[in-house]
Amino acid sequence: MQLLRPFIVGALLGTVTPHARGQNLDLTPIDRIMQASLSTLGGSANLLLIRNGKTIYRKSFGKFTPDTVVPIASASKWISAGVIMRLVEKGTLSLEDPVSKYFPDAPADKGGITLRQLFAFTGGFPFQNSCMNDHTTMTLDRCAHEILRAPLQIPAGTGFVYSGASMMVGGRMAEIASGKDWNTLFQQEIAGPLGMNSTRFEPINPRVPGGARSNMDDYGKFLAMILNHGVHNGKQILTEKTLIEMRTDQSGGVPIRFSPNSVFASLDPEIPKTRYGIGEWLDRVDEKGRGIEVSSTGAFGYVPWIDLKYNLAGVLLVESTYQKSTPVYLELKKALHEILTEAHQTTQDRSAK
Repeated sequence: MQLLRPFIVGALLGTVTPHARGQNLDLTPIDRIMQASLSTLGGSANLLLIRNGKTIYRKSFGKFTPDTVVPIASASKWISAGVIMRLVEKGTLSLEDPVSKYFPDAPADKGGITLRQLFAFTGGFPFQNSCMNDHTTMTLDRCAHEILRAPLQIPAGTGFVYSGASMMVGGRMAEIASGKDWNTLFQQEIAGPLGMNSTRFEPINPRVPGGARSNMDDYGKFLAMILNHGVHNGKQILTEKTLIEMRTDQSGGVPIRFSPNSVFASLDPEIPKTRYGIGEWLDRVDEKGRGIEVSSTGAFGYVPWIDLKYNLAGVLLVESTYQKSTPVYLELKKALHEILTEAHQTTQDRSAK
């Protein structure tokens, strides 16, 4: 690809795979949406779609190439939750571990907050702490202690407050429990097993909830593993039980006190009501409160998502804002639902003849 790059800058890369044609999927509406949205998305974008374990769409637009790496911001939360849940499965951590187990000097109002609450944003912590932005002198340990010394935004367990700060504390708990730094944990538990060779957190004071950089293919491997019931290349990375737990509403019905989704009320009044699992938004749930459409949008517009109804995963890679990429993401989902529903109906009609 490096040799071709001078000749393809600004062009559309990639083609719909034979697998997609074999499914009779006409994905030209997806091309149209992406081309029409480019100016909104900053002029460049990548889109990856995986269905039934196969790549059905992988294209680059504008100046991006398939290997373009961008900061993924809060899309980091999903893969960070994957690290935590790997340690939970091994018995290194428990979701019910309280903060005081790893921080004996934690203030009384924070000592009883559990790892589950930290990663489900019901611990009452504020959105962020200034220490999270220091990647030269700060460590995760020092930052976690600063966060614990600061006041809670609301009493623990009384509401949902979208909070990167709480995940920093949870990430440090993982370091203490394992005796390994966060980057080593990420490499050993998620990146290494999945071959996510282009995905990295900051080397100093890794921002657990939002500091990773990645491309579309790396994150696609993570999503494909989830769609394949936690299995990658024949190896169980996460159990189906764990994956279900991650996409189950963890809020206990508490009020939503702060959510970044509030800015999309004009698009759909239901979006600000979206609940959260462990590291992922539950965009649509079943009667048990389990996500059947889940995502983890980043502030710079990077959107990874899974639609279990269609066994579909997608990665929309941009470097813009989530306010600009979310409407495009919603339009893509709507078009994909129509395409896949029509393809399913056509298959049924042919079978009936």
